[in-house]
Amino acid sequence: MISFLKNRLLSALMDVIFLRYALRMWARVWMRRRVRTALKTDRKLLVVFILFDAAIWKFDQTYILLKNSTEFDPIIWIWTNRYKEADKMEGCMQLCRSRGYSFVNASELSESEILQEYKKVSFLFFSAPYRWSSPSVFFKTRRKDRPFHCYVPYAFNVSDLTQQQYGQWFFQNLDINFHPSNLHRKIHISEGNWPWVKEEVSGYPGIEPFAFTEGECNTKKPIIIYAPHHTISNENNFNLSYATFEHFGEFLKALALETKEQVDWVFKPHPLLYNKLLIHPEWGKEKTNKYYAFWEDNARCEDGDYVELFKSARGMIHDSGSFLAEFLATGQPVMYLLDEHNTQPRLNEFGFLCLKQCYLGRSTVEIRRFVQEVILQGDDAMKDERVNFIRSEEYGQRHQSSSEMIVDSIRGFLGVRKKG
Repeated sequence: MISFLKNRLLSALMDVIFLRYALRMWARVWMRRRVRTALKTDRKLLVVFILFDAAIWKFDQTYILLKNSTEFDPIIWIWTNRYKEADKMEGCMQLCRSRGYSFVNASELSESEILQEYKKVSFLFFSAPYRWSSPSVFFKTRRKDRPFHCYVPYAFNVSDLTQQQYGQWFFQNLDINFHPSNLHRKIHISEGNWPWVKEEVSGYPGIEPFAFTEGECNTKKPIIIYAPHHTISNENNFNLSYATFEHFGEFLKALALETKEQVDWVFKPHPLLYNKLLIHPEWGKEKTNKYYAFWEDNARCEDGDYVELFKSARGMIHDSGSFLAEFLATGQPVMYLLDEHNTQPRLNEFGFLCLKQCYLGRSTVEIRRFVQEVILQGDDAMKDERVNFIRSEEYGQRHQSSSEMIVDSIRGFLGVRKKG
């Protein structure tokens, strides 16, 4: 009986392996047919980027490379229907106008009009895996009748919420999934490895504008960014609880006043923090507005694009998610805040590698020492280790830029070589 069960189990396992192999081969044949269809026309292939918030646009160089190519014609589709916020829409349009990007305000189109334009597209780039961040019609169209779906995340994923980040149906509906690093690809595949999805490691294009900008700061006083996260105590937040704002927020305000003559402070809170403080039982509107007003009156308060800020900053103090990986790219020192409730942050393997490159702030004494000794006196003992890490493949660095790898990857997907 045991032998019979073993044979049945082995047979079932072989059937699964064969089915997976067959699916992979069938997917490749299917992809080749779709590619041939896309290449039948002599026109440039239309490439669309979905943009729902100007603050998360990370693809300047990717867009420029596509625009300067002989094969592709990029355009941005603005989609803000989840929020119904005029300022979000206007911010997206202003970004496109200021940088000379072609764009369509898809939020003002009907579903039938979107579908009509959608069928003209060859490659569609998503930057968020949430259904609300793009028109639902994209996920109602049969794969053989739609453009190639590509995903480049708008942020470095450092949390251990792998199911929420990688196990969603969205990822099964992709054609090319671009990963910031080999570790991200490994984590994703552990949640689901679908044979019809091409998994590519491209690096993260979001860091290209400020990578290795050490020494570019020309201000008389060093700029230090304080960037608190939004996962405060009154919400579940998937039990992430990165935020130490309730523990260190008032101290950072006092430290900013104390060092005002020596440091240019910038308050860069997570965009969600303000609204969460409004409903916090110990904060509310008056206290929250007063706190934000302090930074506006005594330092700077930034809530939008942070490329120039990162390029000019001498250091950062934070408890954020993606910033844990992103700011490292500047080469500048960074302190990650922890408190008694967050002694072991919920990070994935990549996140912990990034955390190793940070000074840890578990007390007001350690925070003060970081400002005085590391930033003001330049005693940066972790500098060499940090720089070596951000130049490594573990961090995602390659011989090409991330944008070049993304563009070359879709060329390779089509089986065409770069022209000119």
